[in-house]
Amino acid sequence: MIQDRPDRRVPVACWIAAIILFAFSGGLRAYKLGAWSYSSDEAYTHLEVETMDEPQRFDPHLSTIPRVIPLAFHLHRFAIASFGRSEFGTRLLPAFLGTLSIPILVVLLWRPLGSTVAIATGAILAIWPEHLFQSQQHRYYAIAWFFASLGLAVGFSAAVDGSLRRWLIACALGWLAVLCHTMCAPIFAIFLMAELAKWPFDRAKFNWKSVAIIGGNAIGVATYYVLRIRPLVGEFRSNEEWAYDPIRALFGAVQMIGWPTFLIAAFGWMLLIHRRDVRSVYWCIAAAVWLSLSAVLPYFVSFHTAYVFPLALAAIVPAGVAIAEVYAWLRPKSLGLALAAVALALAAPLPSLLSYAIDGGRYDYRSACQYVMQRKQPGETIAGHNKTVLDYYCGESTISAYGRLGYEELAEAAKKPGRIWIIVTESRRPIDDELAAWLPKNAIKVARFRKPRYDYYEYCVDVYLSEVRRPDR
Repeated sequence: MIQDRPDRRVPVACWIAAIILFAFSGGLRAYKLGAWSYSSDEAYTHLEVETMDEPQRFDPHLSTIPRVIPLAFHLHRFAIASFGRSEFGTRLLPAFLGTLSIPILVVLLWRPLGSTVAIATGAILAIWPEHLFQSQQHRYYAIAWFFASLGLAVGFSAAVDGSLRRWLIACALGWLAVLCHTMCAPIFAIFLMAELAKWPFDRAKFNWKSVAIIGGNAIGVATYYVLRIRPLVGEFRSNEEWAYDPIRALFGAVQMIGWPTFLIAAFGWMLLIHRRDVRSVYWCIAAAVWLSLSAVLPYFVSFHTAYVFPLALAAIVPAGVAIAEVYAWLRPKSLGLALAAVALALAAPLPSLLSYAIDGGRYDYRSACQYVMQRKQPGETIAGHNKTVLDYYCGESTISAYGRLGYEELAEAAKKPGRIWIIVTESRRPIDDELAAWLPKNAIKVARFRKPRYDYYEYCVDVYLSEVRRPDR
C-alpha cells in the first residue's frame, strides 16, 4: 500500500531489491538477445541509420525519422559503431537501457510510494512481455522509454515534494524522451496538469514557479514541433494501411499491457481515485493522458500501439499499487495467502512470457531467407512481404512490398522467365484474398517456419516456389 508518510531516505533494502531486479531483468533481456531474426522495423532502422552518413544513397523520405528524433538515432549509430551490426550488437543498447530503467524506477518510487509498491512495480516491469520485446528490439521505443519513464518518476517526486530542482530534472528527461520519440511530448501535459491539480489537494505545496518551469518547457516543445517536426513530417505516414483506428488503438494499448495486468491496474486506479491526494492524482492524470493518446492520435497520424509504450508507466505503477494493497490487506491474516496472491498477480503474463522465449515475438525471416538462398539458382527471383528485411537477409534486391506483398507485384513478376521464391507471413491477420487465391494455382508450399506458442499469437513464415508458369487466374 502507499505510505502516508514517505521515507526521507532510501534504505539499504531498496538498493538490495534494485540490484536483484537488475540482475533478474537483465538476465531475461540478455537471453537469446541475438538469436531472434530481425523484424521488418529493425531492418528498416538499419537503413535509417545509414542515411545519417550517406543521405545521397537513399530516398529523402527514408531520412525523415532520423531528423525528427535525432537523439535516438545518434545513440543507435554509436551502438552500431561500438558493438557491431549483428542482431546482438544492435540490440545491446536498448536491452541495457530497458534493464537499467527498472532498478532506477524502484529507487525513485521507493520513497514517495513505499517499498511494497516500488518492488511490485519493478517486478511487473521485469516480466512484462512488451517491455522485454521492446528492450530486445533494434528500434527507438526502449530508448524513449528510458527517458520518459524516469521523467514520469522524477516528475512524480517533484509533485509530491514541490522541488523546483526535481521539476527541472523531470523536464530535461522529458526533452530527451521527445528527441527519441515525438509521441512523448504529452509528458509535459501530465506534469502541468499534475502541478495545477495540487491547488485543491495540497495548496501549501502549490508553487507558481513550478508551473512556470513546466509551462515554459511545454511551450518550448510546442515551438520545436511547429518549427522543426511539422515541416519535416508533413503528411508522412498519414494513410498507411497498417494504421489503427481509435477503437482498435485503445484495445491495442490494453493488449500491450496485457489484459490481466490492465485489470489489476484498473483496480489500482480505483484505489488511487479513492485516496484523493497529490500522489494518487498524479498517476490518475498520467493514465488518463496515456489512454487519451491511444484514442485521439489515430485521427491525426498513422498510429501503432508501440507509439504510447514510452509513457506506459502510467498503467504499471497503478498495477503495483493494487498488488501492494492486496498484500497489505492479506498480510495480517496469512503471510502465505498474501504471497500467493502476489505470485498469482505477477504470473498473469506467464503464457506470453514463455511464448516470447520460444520465438521472440517475431517472424523468422532469417531462417526463411537462409532456406531460400541455399537453394536459389542464378536468375531466380525472390518475392515476399516486407522488402527491407528480405533485402537485408537475402543480400540482394527482392520483388517485394515494403509492407505486405500484393497480388499485383507477384503477378507481374510471374510474367518473366525463371522460378520465383515467395516468402509470405501469416498470423491472425490473413494474407490478402487475391494473393491467397493466386498462390495455390501458381506455386507450391515448400517450407514453413513456425514455433508453437502458449498464447494465441502465431508467427508463421511460409516459403512458396513457383516453377511452372500458368495463367494468373
